[in-house]
Amino acid sequence: MILVIGVEAVAVPKSHNTTVLSRNVAQGLELSWVTPLSSTSACVVGQSVTLPQKNICALKGTDVYIPCTYTVNGYTVQSKEWYRIQTSGGWGRDLRTDPEYKTRVEYDDWSCGLRIKQLSLSDSGVYNFRFKTWNSDWISDPSGVTLSVTGIGKSCWSVTYRQKNICALRGSSVDLSCSYTYPAWHTVTTTLWFNTWQYWVEPTDLSLDEDYEGRVEFRGDKKSDCTLRIRDLRESDARNYKFRFLTNQEEGKYSGTSGVSLSITDLQVTVTPDTATEGQRVTLTCYTTCTLSNNPTYIWYKNGKALSSPDRVSTGSVLFSSEDRYSCAVKGHEDQQSPAVYPPKNTRASINSSGDIVEGSSVILTCSSDANPPVHTYTWYKKTGAGTSLIGSGQNYSITNISSEDSGQYYCKTENILGPENSTFITVDVLYPPKNTSVSVISSGSSVTLICISDANPDDPVPLYDNINSALAVTSDSTQGEDSDSQDYTNCIQFSQSDIPLYSTLQLPHSSTQEEEVQYATLNFTGPSAATRREDTAVIYSTVQKATT
Repeated sequence: MILVIGVEAVAVPKSHNTTVLSRNVAQGLELSWVTPLSSTSACVVGQSVTLPQKNICALKGTDVYIPCTYTVNGYTVQSKEWYRIQTSGGWGRDLRTDPEYKTRVEYDDWSCGLRIKQLSLSDSGVYNFRFKTWNSDWISDPSGVTLSVTGIGKSCWSVTYRQKNICALRGSSVDLSCSYTYPAWHTVTTTLWFNTWQYWVEPTDLSLDEDYEGRVEFRGDKKSDCTLRIRDLRESDARNYKFRFLTNQEEGKYSGTSGVSLSITDLQVTVTPDTATEGQRVTLTCYTTCTLSNNPTYIWYKNGKALSSPDRVSTGSVLFSSEDRYSCAVKGHEDQQSPAVYPPKNTRASINSSGDIVEGSSVILTCSSDANPPVHTYTWYKKTGAGTSLIGSGQNYSITNISSEDSGQYYCKTENILGPENSTFITVDVLYPPKNTSVSVISSGSSVTLICISDANPDDPVPLYDNINSALAVTSDSTQGEDSDSQDYTNCIQFSQSDIPLYSTLQLPHSSTQEEEVQYATLNFTGPSAATRREDTAVIYSTVQKATT
């Protein structure tokens, strides 16, 4: 519809719930749309009802006072009244006109406080205050005040926790909400929260605990609200918490019996199925070790950027790629994203050894990788010719009593549910002394060349002496018997850097004439030039005996 006032036309939403009000303001025109309010809610700016004490307990036969304040933002109050909220959902009548209350209730003139005299057990219930001005319908407190009337004073004491089990994110803040009641003739003097206690010992206020210094805030009051806020939650905060209050009466001490159990969790992303291949559709779940309170909204990230609008569903489906990283967060705590999930990266194989790898010692090969979820399979391979062979599994591969056959190139393979990755090759070089030593003899006229061959690592032995040309004289000895006719002529030459000598045996041919001239033998040992000669005090012996007839 169109509302025409003067020369201005204003479109008004067509709704039976909309009331159009107008008035002249400084020779101008003010229009406002006000949605009628129910008897239990208020949404007009600047107009409200405050009931500071939500729960009141009183003894039968006594009087009780329910405190109340309200604001009207300069408007004139047309009507105000207290009423009892009906369990059947009815409107509720003014207590001053209710036969059950009209002789026992009093309203404050300057506030909205209510006094009820000579309480009876039937007076237990929920009470609320409402008012209206010329520009509004009834305005009231959203919940009202719960009055409990009892014939026994002890039943007036209570602490009610809104949630007895709370799950919250590490690093976030949490409110432990509760309300409490006590006899109306008591005045609360002290309130505190605690998480450790002993019988007959007054507990320590949590705000005085150094572990919570600067992280706890009591947001309640000394009326009925006992809410506590804990900031920057830590794993050590996973405890049971209780509220306690003291009054101005000697017996006025009370603690909630059950308390609030607080659990702390991190966000983690899980992947199904258990194995994934490139391009496969997988399901991601934003996982917590406990169920987060307050029905959170989740946000998914791909390579650090939000994928979509926040959603209350904690799972999502994506096409898997080994190049992508996925993480999640809870709305309102975007700075606390879960660790991203990705296949193994930077896989490395390394050798754990205190020095050179010597034959007979032990060596440990270690495989490491960056992956989330963590690597679940480590496999070791050794290069064999043109291929490789599987030699073991596990993050560490041990070789005990290592031998020359263990020398070679190795690599490891890591796998998590998102895929595998191989390391580069590492070389295991085993050092060992000479073995399988043999001598090769080359004759050339009157010269004999001996070549010593051996398997060793390092394989470039350094001779102690080289280029030796020795003319060794042997004289005949008539006293020599037949046993000396065929003798071994031994040269002891130390080729290796180690102290292990190499031996070779040479037997010269026999001569048929005893009176022959002295025989000479020339031994040539090849090796590095004299410039690289290594001097040593070791003695080299060469014995040549005259051939007998």
